Amino acid sequence: AEKALAVLDLQVHEELTVYEKPSVKSRKITNLNRGDKVVISPNTYGLFRKVLVSFEGERKGGYILSSDISRSSISERV
Repeated sequence: AEKALAVLDLQVHEELTVYEKPSVKSRKITNLNRGDKVVISPNTYGLFRKVLVSFEGERKGGYILSSDISRSSISERV
């Protein structure tokens, strides 16, 4: 059997801007704040990482700058 991709959680310890696309010129859809916990993709998209956020009542993908993640921690969900 193929090994399932690990689910990674981002434990947020700072304010992170979430963009609609992996570009700082794209629309800002929400902010993550200290204490939030979201699923983060193991893949990188250029300078970005993809996160799953609740936005306008839906769960959808957004993008945060990898360089913005300085104090937050990423852990594998067990």
